[in-house]
Amino acid sequence: MNCARLAAVLVTCTYLASCASTGDKDTLADLRKVQADLKEVQIEGGIEKAIQSYRRFLEETPDSGMTPEAI
Repeated sequence: MNCARLAAVLVTCTYLASCASTGDKDTLADLRKVQADLKEVQIEGGIEKAIQSYRRFLEETPDSGMTPEAI
């Protein structure tokens, strides 16, 4: 077997091995089985924190492309 043929076989085997599935890893499709956590959580000072964060965002980025959408 010459070097070029050997290299092609090695590249093909490496490619096929990289595509192999181990079967024990989670995938995005597995998220269909996950139940959503819909419990309401009370956040202390949540509205005030949101207002402060929003104001800080507007002050720090007055001329950004996001400003019109934020306002």
